[in-house]
Amino acid sequence: MPQTTQPDSCLDLSGLHCPAPLIRCLATLHRLPVGNRLHVTVSNRDALNDIALMLRRGPHHLLDWWQDSDGHCHFHIRKAISTRPRARLTRSWVQFILQRLGWQRPIGQLSAG
Repeated sequence: MPQTTQPDSCLDLSGLHCPAPLIRCLATLHRLPVGNRLHVTVSNRDALNDIALMLRRGPHHLLDWWQDSDGHCHFHIRKAISTRPRARLTRSWVQFILQRLGWQRPIGQLSAG
């Protein structure tokens, strides 16, 4: 475990398949106070990609990551202050998850903007 500081919360998502790890990670981050650190463990390659994409696109900060000898990937994430309004952030994550599941947006529903 390369990170020397202890996380405030730990989340083991090993064995779960998409989109459950991403949704549980987002829900846990939502409940944490701003600035807290979360340690997330995943074993699924798709979950690894989804969480990495979330960290690139979202406001949260990746502090450290590594892969252990069993193939599990570990992330240390710090919850950030969002600069966007909450309703817009929620709608964009819902659209992201639905798009990841391959669902199409019905015409006239949830207009972008």
